[in-house]
Amino acid sequence: AGGSNAEPSEVDMNATLRMHLQLLQAKDPECVVIVRKINRLGFDSPIYLKKHFGQFGTVDCVLVSHSHVRCHNRNAVLRVRPSGLGFVVMERREDTQAILMLGEVQAVNSALIRVSPFKKRLSLAELPDFAEEGE
Repeated sequence: AGGSNAEPSEVDMNATLRMHLQLLQAKDPECVVIVRKINRLGFDSPIYLKKHFGQFGTVDCVLVSHSHVRCHNRNAVLRVRPSGLGFVVMERREDTQAILMLGEVQAVNSALIRVSPFKKRLSLAELPDFAEEGE
C-alpha cells in the first residue's frame, strides 16, 4: 500500500540507462529534458532535480541511474558512483519549454548542471517506407 506508486528512480537504484530510455519511449518527448553533470549533486540528485524543476510545474518523474564500477585494485568489489546523466519528465510541455528558456546551464543546489531538450529516436518500425529506397 505504501511505496508501490513511487517512480523507478525513487525505488530501483539499479535501474539502467537502457531501462530509462525504454520507459521514455512512452512519454511525450516535448515533456522531457536531459540533465547532465548531475554527479555534482551526489546520490540525492533525483531529490534536488525534482525540487528545482518542480518550480516550473508538476514533475512526472526523474530518471537517474547511478554507475556501478568495478574496482581494479580489489577482487570483485563494486563501487557505486553518482550518475552524471538523467532525465526529467514534466507533465506539461509548457513547463518543459519554461525550463529550457532558462538556459543550458542551470544552478541546482549550488551545482551547475547542463539542461537540454530530449529528442526521441525513431525505431526502424517507425521509419517511413521511402527511407529504404535511399532517397
